[in-house]
Amino acid sequence: MEIPFSELASLEGVDYCIIGSGPAGITCARELAAKNRKVLLLEGGGREWSEESQSLYEGETLGDTYYDLQDARLRYFGGTSNHWAGWCRPLDAHEFEGKGPTAIGRWPIRRKDLDEYFPRAGEILEIELPEPDTVLPGGMLRRISYSFSPPARFGEKYQSEIIASDRIILALNCNLTRMNAAGSAILSITVQDYGGGSVEVKARDFILACGGIENSRLLLWSNLASGGVLLKEQAKLVGRYWFEHHHAEIGDAIVETGFIQPPDNPGPGAKGIMLLSLTPKMVAEKGILSCSLRLNPSPRSGVKALIEDIACVAPTWASWADGEAEKGQLCAHRLKATAEQEPRFENRVELGDATDRFGIPKVRLHWRHSELDLRTFRESAKALGVYLAVEDIGRVRLLPWLVGEAEYPQEKPHAAYHHMGGTRMADDAGSGVVDRNCLVFGLSNLHVIGSSVFPGGGHSTPTVTIVQLALRLSDHLAARS
Repeated sequence: MEIPFSELASLEGVDYCIIGSGPAGITCARELAAKNRKVLLLEGGGREWSEESQSLYEGETLGDTYYDLQDARLRYFGGTSNHWAGWCRPLDAHEFEGKGPTAIGRWPIRRKDLDEYFPRAGEILEIELPEPDTVLPGGMLRRISYSFSPPARFGEKYQSEIIASDRIILALNCNLTRMNAAGSAILSITVQDYGGGSVEVKARDFILACGGIENSRLLLWSNLASGGVLLKEQAKLVGRYWFEHHHAEIGDAIVETGFIQPPDNPGPGAKGIMLLSLTPKMVAEKGILSCSLRLNPSPRSGVKALIEDIACVAPTWASWADGEAEKGQLCAHRLKATAEQEPRFENRVELGDATDRFGIPKVRLHWRHSELDLRTFRESAKALGVYLAVEDIGRVRLLPWLVGEAEYPQEKPHAAYHHMGGTRMADDAGSGVVDRNCLVFGLSNLHVIGSSVFPGGGHSTPTVTIVQLALRLSDHLAARS
C-alpha cells in the first residue's frame, strides 16, 4: 500500500526499510514481502520525473570528460530502469576471479553463487539466458550474445502490485538525510519531504539501494554527520574504486558479409550488430581486462573510403577487396568497444563543497582512464585485426588515439552510464565496504545493494547481476531472521 509522508511517524513493526526504488530496491521489497516480512519502501522522488527531485542529483566531475551527473541517472519511482535500454548478460565465471597478478576486480563470491538466481531474475527482467558463446577458429576470439529485456520498467511493471500489497508500504518524496547509529546498529533514519517535514523512521534492518553513486554519497554524509561513529575501518574506502564501462568508437573494419552474424532477436539499438570478445585464456595471456567488440554497420559508401586507405599499406589486398565490394561481398563497420575499467583507488565518489536543499554535500566524482584501460581496448582490437587478416576475410583500422598517434579524446564522454564500485564487496573491512552478503562491515543491520558493491564489472551490462544480488540478499535476510 502507499502512505503519505505524514503517516511515517506512526509506523511500527517494520522488518526492513529499503531506501531506493530502482531494480535493486523493488526486487528486495517484493522478495521480502513474499516471505511474509513487513517492508517499508522509501523513494526520494515521486511517481513521475520532476525537476524538484532530479536537481538533487547535481554534482561535479573531475578528470576525463563525463556526463552531467544530473542527467546520468533518474530520481523517481523505478529509478534508472526508467531509461534503461534492456541489454542483459550475466557476468562470466572468470570475471569473479579477478585479473592479473593482483587479481584486479576479484569478488569474494563466485559465479555459481549467483547462478541459482538467474531463473528468478529472468522472470523479473523478462529474458532467457543468452545463446552460448562460440569460440572462433584460432581460439583468440568468441562470438558473444546478449538477451534483451522489453525493457522492464520497474516502476511501471510493479506499481499496481506494490500498492495492492499488504506487506509493502510505499512512501514517495521521502529523502534520506541522516542515519542515526549507536554502537554497531542503525537505530533509525531521518527523512524529509519537500515541504520541510522531517520524521524519524525505525526498522529492524535497513537496506540502502540508491544506485552506484548515491549509495557512496549517502554513506559518506551519514558518517560525517555522525562524527565518524557510523563507519569504522572501512570508512577510508567508501566511494573509492569507483568505475564505469569504457564505451567508445575505436576504429573501422571491412569484413566479408558471410562473417557477420547479428543476434537473432536484437533489442533496441542492436539491429545488425555483431558482438565479439577475447576468450578468457587470451585475456589472461595478454594481461588485460575484459572487452566486448561491436561491429556496427556503416553506410555502403564507407567501404570504398576504407579500401582507399588500406591501399596505402596493403595494395594487393585492397585491389582484391575493391572487386569484392563491387559484388556486395564486403561490408564496412564502425568498430565500437565496451571495456571493463580498472578499479583504482584514485577514481572515487566524494562529498563536494556545495550542498543540496537538505544541506547534504553534492557529489564530486573523480574519473580518469588508466594505461591498462587503453591497452585493453588496443589489444582486443588488434586480436580482431589479426584474426581477420589470417583468415583473409577482412581488415581493421584503429583510430589514432588508440595507437598513440593522438591524445586521448576529451570532446565527449567514453562511458556507458554504468556506475559501479564505491561500496565494494570484499572479504574484510581492509579491502572493501560490505561483506559477501552486502552487510556493511562493523554494523549489524545496514546492507547496501546495487552495482556500487561490484568489485569488478567485466564487460557485461550490470542489470542482471544487480537483480541476482538483490534476490540473493533477500534470501539471506529471510533465512537469517
